[in-house]
Amino acid sequence: MVLMEARNLRKERTGVVVSNKMDKTITVAAKFKEKALSNVNYIPSLPHEQILALMAAHDLFIFPSLFEGFGLVITEAMSQGTPVITTERTCGPEIIKHGENGWIVEAGTSEPISILLQQFIDCPEILEIAGRKAMKVANSRPWDCYGKELAESVKKYLNE
Repeated sequence: MVLMEARNLRKERTGVVVSNKMDKTITVAAKFKEKALSNVNYIPSLPHEQILALMAAHDLFIFPSLFEGFGLVITEAMSQGTPVITTERTCGPEIIKHGENGWIVEAGTSEPISILLQQFIDCPEILEIAGRKAMKVANSRPWDCYGKELAESVKKYLNE
């Protein structure tokens, strides 16, 4: 809903791709009128390689999550050179430097996303620069890094 609100604040027509690992219909979509969804491309499921290719083909990955654990999808997008807008309730603050290799917005808000989208429309080079920096950050985080971080999180949780 936040993404659709941000999109609707823009005068230019923008496309939205919605993906879901499960082969289920998005129930939220029923809340929108047909016109509001006319520019949305819903993808129920794809193999991992195709997901990465789809991420690489887009200028920006928006992940306005209200709650997410680590959110591997963020680093997957970054690894494809696609910068990310996400919330403070994801792993974003741990790996994204706001305004450099991605953007962090307050969860549940659409206006900051809308403002950023207008900046990107006005100056698309911002996305290219952030995308290169995002890829560099993602490539500096090998898989064993995730294992260590997960183990540390579990230890921290158990000690509380």
